Amino acid sequence: MNLLDTGSTPILSCEQAYLIPNAQQCQFVRSQCADHPGLLNSFSLYYCIANAESTRHWLGIPLLVFLLLVLFGSIGLVAGNALVPNLSAITSHLKIPENISGLTLLAFANGSPDIISTYTSFKTGNTMLAFGEIIGAAYFINSVVIGIIFIIKPFDIIPDAKNIPALYDSDAESTESSLTQRNAMGTYIRDVLFFAFSIAVLLYCVRDGLLTRSEMMVLVGIYVTYVCVIIVWQWYFDGKIKSARIDTQARGLYDATPNDSLLADEFEDSYNYNPQLIRNLEFETILSGLTTKSRVGYYIARDGRSYRDSEDSEERIELNQIQAELIQPPCKTTLQKMFDFIALPAVTLFRYTIPMMTVTDFEGDYKPSLAKLLQLLSSLLISPFLIMFTLFPDTATIWKCLLILPTAGMAYTSYHNLIQSSNPSTLVKCAVSAIGVFASISWISIIVSEIINVLTLISSLTYIRPSAIGITVFALGNSVGDMISCIVISRMGYPLMALAACIGGPLLNILLGLGLNGLLIGNDHIEIATSVSIIFCLLGLLFNLIVVLLIFIPLGGWRCDRYVGTAMILLWLIGVSVAIVLEVLVTY
Repeated sequence: MNLLDTGSTPILSCEQAYLIPNAQQCQFVRSQCADHPGLLNSFSLYYCIANAESTRHWLGIPLLVFLLLVLFGSIGLVAGNALVPNLSAITSHLKIPENISGLTLLAFANGSPDIISTYTSFKTGNTMLAFGEIIGAAYFINSVVIGIIFIIKPFDIIPDAKNIPALYDSDAESTESSLTQRNAMGTYIRDVLFFAFSIAVLLYCVRDGLLTRSEMMVLVGIYVTYVCVIIVWQWYFDGKIKSARIDTQARGLYDATPNDSLLADEFEDSYNYNPQLIRNLEFETILSGLTTKSRVGYYIARDGRSYRDSEDSEERIELNQIQAELIQPPCKTTLQKMFDFIALPAVTLFRYTIPMMTVTDFEGDYKPSLAKLLQLLSSLLISPFLIMFTLFPDTATIWKCLLILPTAGMAYTSYHNLIQSSNPSTLVKCAVSAIGVFASISWISIIVSEIINVLTLISSLTYIRPSAIGITVFALGNSVGDMISCIVISRMGYPLMALAACIGGPLLNILLGLGLNGLLIGNDHIEIATSVSIIFCLLGLLFNLIVVLLIFIPLGGWRCDRYVGTAMILLWLIGVSVAIVLEVLVTY
């Protein structure tokens, strides 16, 4: 019997294509799944390879896995090589304070794969896939990534925590040391408490299977409050520490031996969520941090004495009395060359479709080479149409056609002002960067749609619910970039900064990824179907935050060692395994 010609047969969705006889599946997906999200129809790609199921498995499954790897890597390329540099240039030009830009624009750039993935999933109706991804990513980063940091570089959150001087000691240097230690301790506790409180609120919000508009506003309000608390906190402690430092320097004028420790403190690792540092590691250069010994050494020289963290370096850059040494790998490894070769088509495509202006371009005269000039003009001509068709798909055709006029005008203005003019306008540069930001967001949205398409097919083929796919494949794919960045920063000697990124980043992704994206969709509520795996991951994340990070580490003398890191990774493995087993066994 031909199911496609039988009027009494109930209408099946794309995800139920496996119910159709093999010989009819290709025709079914081509007719019924034509409007499936994404440019590439993964259902047609898989079901039309061959009629035999064994042939599909041997050819289709490896093809889908390869496609997922390419798509996840492409998100990292867009975010690290285009979105972040453009946003950094804009914040630098507008002179937005670093603590504000770091917690808003640059933090958004750091979490753009998760945030835009959630928005696209909400828009296409894949709410459980989005919810699973953002919770699974937070669980993975706060367990596995932090555990890896502890294993690679054991450290103390509070240096010399057992010997904290009195807060108002008569000695100015002791006062500064006390303020610095108390600031580090309070900042760590503050962030973990905010994160744990946010997860508890989220558990309460989804208890009824709905995320209402008021609950979305509460999530956004928590992050706004978090940002305000951090700004006030930094203002207070920075003022206190600066005052103590001035007092110490004034006393040092009468000392026979100058005090170099305070100058060196500027380069010490500190617990501070700094997206600027995270995003300065572009995706293409991250691989070198894993395959070679690439480190940054600092030299503090006064009165002929110097401090250095390496004895095997040669190059040195002097900045007044401060010398900063950059130790770079001498050549690319085989793995790096392979990555460059595989990524070349995507990198070339993004360079010719996304306008780029860096902080360096804003600071000096913009005199690009011929190749970069062609990339700029090409991207300025293409990116407006990319933005229009991706972010504003419902725009009338006539307006899409008329877009050619302002697009050509912008390209000519940029060429005349930046290339031919002797005094390039920073306003034009800022406009180019703004277009680059929206073009980057458009590309990430396109790539995420393809990922959702492939993951929906995988969920259908494996009979695994979208929520379980979200907390595993989707979450791990979007978290690889953050994991590698944190590992590189830890190997460079900044485990505290990496730890802060592992807490501050996922907190933003959850609060804005669910709260702000839900409000932007415009619905009164978002349905979150009951999912044992997601609830279990939320409970596991809450346990990790409260028991391990908030109780065990402070009681253990603020020491983060390999044993704690190994335990956190094992707890994640057990938690995710139990969550998936329960998801498979429990029927709804």
